Amino acid sequence: MGSIVIGSGYRGMTFLNILSKMGEKVIAIVEKDKNKHDFVKWQLNKALCPVPLFMTDYKEAFDKIPKEEADKVFIITPDFTHREIFEECIKREYHIFLEKPIATKRNDIVDMLNMSRNYQKDIQVGFVLRFTDFYSKIKEIVLSDILGEIVFIQMNERLTAQKSTTLKKDWHNKWEFTGGFLNEKCSHDIDIMLWLKESQAKPVKIISYGSTKFGNNPKDYPERCSQCDRVDCYCKEKEDPILNEYLKEHPEETEKFKNVLEARDKCFYHTNSEVFDNQSALVIFSDGSHGNFSYIAVSGDPGRDIVIHGTKGYLEGNFNKCELKYIIYDTNEEKKIVFENIDKHGGGDQRIIKNFLSKAQNHVSEKDSLADGAYASIVSFMGDYSLYTEKMENIPPIDQKGEFIPFEEYMAKIKKPINQYNH
Repeated sequence: MGSIVIGSGYRGMTFLNILSKMGEKVIAIVEKDKNKHDFVKWQLNKALCPVPLFMTDYKEAFDKIPKEEADKVFIITPDFTHREIFEECIKREYHIFLEKPIATKRNDIVDMLNMSRNYQKDIQVGFVLRFTDFYSKIKEIVLSDILGEIVFIQMNERLTAQKSTTLKKDWHNKWEFTGGFLNEKCSHDIDIMLWLKESQAKPVKIISYGSTKFGNNPKDYPERCSQCDRVDCYCKEKEDPILNEYLKEHPEETEKFKNVLEARDKCFYHTNSEVFDNQSALVIFSDGSHGNFSYIAVSGDPGRDIVIHGTKGYLEGNFNKCELKYIIYDTNEEKKIVFENIDKHGGGDQRIIKNFLSKAQNHVSEKDSLADGAYASIVSFMGDYSLYTEKMENIPPIDQKGEFIPFEEYMAKIKKPINQYNH
C-alpha cells in the first residue's frame, strides 16, 4: 500500500523526503499548479527520491489510482482548502493525514467532525510538536504528578523578521484564508497547552489582545525591493537558494515562476496584511487554572519557550535550545534535561509520519486527533473574537455551529485606536 500526497510546497517537499527515507511508496503527487511540476521533480531527483506520477486534480487521482495501490492521503495544502479535500477523502475511505490547522471556519470544523463520526480509518492532524522529545517529555513530567496540579502555563513563540516577511507576502496574510494568525501559525502552541492540561481540566474561557505594528507605514519606500536602495532593510526577503539553483540550471523556466518572484520582490510595507503580528491570549480552565500564550512576529531571539507553575513544582524550557529543567518544592531537587538538536521541529515530523503509517498498516481507527485539532482552532477563533467584543468569551463545544460577525466589520472596529483614559 502506498500514499497520495496533495500539495508540494515547503511542507509537502519535507514530507516527500521523509516518506522516501522511510520506504513509503508515494504513488502520486497532486499539485494543481502545473508550472511547478518540473521544479518538484528536479528537487526529488536532487534528493535521490523516487519520482511518482504527477497530477493536477486530487479527484482525478482518486479515480485513477486503485485503493489497493494507495490507501493513505496526505493533505498538505493551504488551510482554506482542507475542508473540501477532507470531505472527498472521507467519502473514499482513505487513511487521512491532515496538516494543521484543520480548517479556517467554525462551521467547517463542525461539518468535518460530523463527517468523521463512526469513521473506520485513521485521521491524524499534523501537530508535530507533540511528537518531539521536548514536549513529549514535558507531557510525561506532567502526567507523573511531580509538578502537582498545573496552576499556570506561560508559552511564547517568537518569529524572525524573515519568517514574518514571507508570511505577509502570500495567502497567509488574508484572514479568510487562515482563520487568523493564532489559528494558522499558533494552533500548534494552543494544542500543546490544551494537551498538557487535558488530564486535569478543559478550556472554558478566553480573552485576547493583538495588533499589527510591523510594516504598517509604507513611508516613501517603493513597492518593490528591487527598486529600493535600503540594502540594510531587515524586512527584505532573502532569496530562495533552491529555486535560484533550479532557474540557473533551467533559465527557460523563469517565466513560469514570474508570480512567485514578483511576490518575493514586493516590499514588506506594501503587503496590506490583514493578520496580527503580535498577540496574547489568556485561557481559563475549568479547574480555575490558566494559561497564557503570546507571539511576536518580529524578534531578535526567535523560538519557543514554556514555563509551568504547579502546586508541587516548577518547570521551564526552551524548545530551540533543546533544554528544560524542573524544580520540586518539597525536596528542592532540580533536574536539567538536554535534548539532541535534530531539526527545527525537533524530530517531530519523522515521528508523526511514522506513527501515522503504523496506525494505517495496523488498521487503527483514531479520530481523537481531529477533535484535538478542532479544540485548538475553536480556542483560537474565540481568542480573536474576544478582540472584537473586548471581553472574555466562553469557549463553545467544538461540535456547536455558529459563525462570527462579517470580516469587514470586524477589521473596521479592531483597527480603531484604543480609548485613552484621563487619570
